[in-house]
Parts: sequence; structure tokens; C-alpha cells
Amino acid sequence: MTPPIPDASLIHLRPGEVTLFRRFELLDPFPEAIYTFDFRLGAGMTLDPAWPTWIQRMATALTQRRVDVLAILPDSVWILEIKVRAGTAAVGQLVTYKTLYELQYGSTPPVSLGIIADRNSYDMLPAYSLYDIRLFLV
Repeated sequence: MTPPIPDASLIHLRPGEVTLFRRFELLDPFPEAIYTFDFRLGAGMTLDPAWPTWIQRMATALTQRRVDVLAILPDSVWILEIKVRAGTAAVGQLVTYKTLYELQYGSTPPVSLGIIADRNSYDMLPAYSLYDIRLFLV
């Protein structure tokens, strides 16, 4: 089993999300993964060129999309969303994140999607299948 991720890496996750990620860690589905948290994607909001550079940087950082967990493996990249209950919001976020990731970084290695949750919502399995989303129930 890989060593646990240091708490300092999880500071942007809510306490309940940290708990779910810790349970996910115990499953150890990706023993070779390098994990990154709060991974920023997209350009963020349109900036006013009259703003000082420091405000532009801050506005971009605050408005970019943020992936809960990015798992980098030798042959793939996993975009993982952590939710107490997996549902439509997670699917929408993952599809958006994959689109933005592939625009910025390409699709090699292939990008896979997953939801880390302790329960699933109803009527979600067809969407998971359509978008090839793996559900990690912890």
C-alpha cells in the first residue's frame, strides 16, 4: 500500500471530503498514482486589462475550475470528484473538467473520470456508463 497523502495536501477539501478521500486511499485503487489536489483548469473569468497584474492573477486563480483530485498514473490521468452523494452535479463537473483538461493538456495519456462517494443517487448508472465514469463507493 502506498503511504498516506499528507494532511497539508488536502487543505482545500472540506472535512467530509477528506474523510471520503481517506477511505478511498485505503482501497488503494491506483498504487502507482501521484495525486494532485485542487488542480486548476480553464482560463477563469474575462479580465479587465486596466486591472493591476496582481488583481488579474488573483481573479484568474479564484475563477478557474478546480478538480478535487487529479491522479497521474504511468498510462492514464484520472480526474476524480469527491461527493458525499454521487449525482448529476458530479457528472456535469467531470465532463467539464475532462473537456478543459484535454484542451489544455491533450488526451495523451488518456483521461479517465471517477467519483469518490459514500452513496449513489438514483438513475445515475446510465450517465456513468455513457461518460465512462467509475464510481468509487467508500
